[in-house]
Amino acid sequence: MGELRIQLPQEIPVEEARLLLMAKLFETGKLSLGQASKLAGWIVSNPY
Repeated sequence: MGELRIQLPQEIPVEEARLLLMAKLFETGKLSLGQASKLAGWIVSNPY
């Protein structure tokens, strides 16, 4: 995966920006659920 560095205004928490980016990339089909969860720092277990 590539690396992206941005400067956020102080009123936008890093976690919120990461979550919004992950959601949009998943929504548009650019990332799978596993990739999106990894980007967001979440662990997704296999429910099967």
